[in-house]
Amino acid sequence: MTFFDDDAPMDDGDLDPYDDEPGPVAPDRRNALAPPREMADIQGHKTVEKHLLALATGERIPHALIFTGPEGIGKATMAFRFARFLLSRSPPGDAGSGLFDDALALPAASPETLATDPQDPVFRRVAASAHPDLLSIEPAEGKKGVLVDDARRIGPFLRMTSSSGGWRVAIVDRADTMNRASQNAILKVLEEPPPRVMLILISQGLGALLPTIRSRCQVIDFKPLSGDDCLAVLARSRSFVELGESERDLVAAVSENSPGRALRYVEAGLPSVLGDAGEVLRDFPSIDWPKAHHLADFLSMPGNAAAYESLQEVFVSALQKSARARARGAEYCGLFSAMAARCTLETLVGICENLDRHFRQANMSNLDKRQTVLGAYSILKAGNR
Repeated sequence: MTFFDDDAPMDDGDLDPYDDEPGPVAPDRRNALAPPREMADIQGHKTVEKHLLALATGERIPHALIFTGPEGIGKATMAFRFARFLLSRSPPGDAGSGLFDDALALPAASPETLATDPQDPVFRRVAASAHPDLLSIEPAEGKKGVLVDDARRIGPFLRMTSSSGGWRVAIVDRADTMNRASQNAILKVLEEPPPRVMLILISQGLGALLPTIRSRCQVIDFKPLSGDDCLAVLARSRSFVELGESERDLVAAVSENSPGRALRYVEAGLPSVLGDAGEVLRDFPSIDWPKAHHLADFLSMPGNAAAYESLQEVFVSALQKSARARARGAEYCGLFSAMAARCTLETLVGICENLDRHFRQANMSNLDKRQTVLGAYSILKAGNR
């Protein structure tokens, strides 16, 4: 039995950082995808790539971009792809100041994509985190957001002279996790940008960034991948490929065609948990409470925190999807399909808000996980009275 479905179709050796002929970058990754800085190609986002290519080959190029869109769909991969393109093509002469700069110096034949040859020294140095003109910042391990000290490195870095006389590029992943102090540090650079620099902020939501930052950047909106593109990316991960076909389709669907989220769910052991969660609702509006207690016991065990957190996320997103389908007058086939068929849109929205509030309060107060799971099913049951 399928409990989730989308209403849309499922669509090498050590590297010397300054050696022009370094060895290949090919670590053994059985389960995870290669990091974005090492990805030679990108799945989907053809419209975005075409737009970025037009910017880079046009008369003026912005000094700052915001890549925004859902989690895990290739924003960081595109950021490094664009960075390599800039770093391998130096603009001629001195450029002016202000928000825009001179066009890139290109070979006689204009490129059709942003691709850089993996054997190119620029590609290899970027892949090895060793290019002197590229700074990449992301939340530190164990931290929830980008640290202010890291954000303050961006200004001095971009004001330095390029080692090759060309571009200097800074990429900030999860820029939406920066606090006000971190964002103010970046704002100083955006107000008076040096020539031949590019700042790329990667964010899952524009609302978390200061209006003054948004107004000084060009926003590039990334759309969700198609089902086919998502599965094509996930096919590179052995842990995903080794799942059964139904589990692969299930994970792709609940991840809303985000490869990053899908692999996070796989690593959390969510596929089997989702099957159990669906069994509790098999005869909805009746709740199979013995199975609900069994699931709650499992999720409260040590070592299952990732599965517990992932199930919360999926519960809320699946319920939101059912409400969106009802708002469009479309039929919803998924975990909450029986509920969606019985409830008005207003009721569905109310259940969704109550469930989201329930999980947030439980997590903030560090409430018992077992009772949190059972409480979630009680909210679903109460909403259909």
